[in-house]
Amino acid sequence: MISVIIQGRGDNMINVKRSISCFIKQTHKDKELILVIDQLFTQESYDARINEVFDWNLNIFKTHNIHIFSNLNAEFIHNNVCSMRNFWAQQAKWEYILFMDDDEDIHADYLTKNLEYRTKYKKVLGKDFVLTPTLMYRHTGDIQNQGFSHFNYWLSRPIGCVLGQREWAEIQMYSWNSLFAPAFIFQQNKMDERFDFIYEDLAYSYALHKAWYPILVTKNIKVYHMERDKTKLDHAWVGNIYQAHRKSKHRILFVRKFATFWQKFQFFLLWFRGQPIRLTLKVLFNRPQNMFSIIKHIWKGTIDGLRG
Repeated sequence: MISVIIQGRGDNMINVKRSISCFIKQTHKDKELILVIDQLFTQESYDARINEVFDWNLNIFKTHNIHIFSNLNAEFIHNNVCSMRNFWAQQAKWEYILFMDDDEDIHADYLTKNLEYRTKYKKVLGKDFVLTPTLMYRHTGDIQNQGFSHFNYWLSRPIGCVLGQREWAEIQMYSWNSLFAPAFIFQQNKMDERFDFIYEDLAYSYALHKAWYPILVTKNIKVYHMERDKTKLDHAWVGNIYQAHRKSKHRILFVRKFATFWQKFQFFLLWFRGQPIRLTLKVLFNRPQNMFSIIKHIWKGTIDGLRG
């Protein structure tokens, strides 16, 4: 009934193994796992490489309906996260799709709860929708994210949703950490492959919102985000060279794609709150080893975003 699609990184097999363990322990039985691991193997080296990486009996995968692939197994228009998610969504065989990241931990009743609350909220809405959980910061008990109510073009950023005493709320955007919906929603509404990692999740969820599919976040379903420890530049919303370029570029692409004329005026009037200057100052303040390369990519991403 549920196809779980997780894209993992070949350089962090701890997360990948945890993803598999979380899937195996699920009490809901009608399920499959499509696990895509970056740069793991070619088709010719499949069995040997799987044995080498997991040191598990391959029968475990067959017994639990687990299918492991690599981005090297398929041809993509763009070899990026959006292209791969589009491709593997088409391979899903079941009625529902659950997209997840590989750095998440979930309880054994997670799939069961998604189905339970989908049925409950569909009676309220009377239409199909996308269900998202409350994102917890590791197992600390702290809420990290409950989605974003809207994008503020004056402030040049998405505004976070806080449920407070509410059980659920309708939001416009969500980070990628667990999207659950009927498979046809993901299969008919593909991700924009101009977006690579960084902002691709907000752009996609907002596109679903614009396509009149409600996005609901609930406090009754929780995902534990076991993210890596962040650097000072991560906390400063800059990150590494790759992230600095993508963050600078994709926020501008997001506005160019979705904003009305007045919203674009708001965004560009304040020069998107001086984004490249602010990020440059943050890099200068933190003084990383590759400082000038990061600054270069902040400005390159800004120019690329303006060019479209």
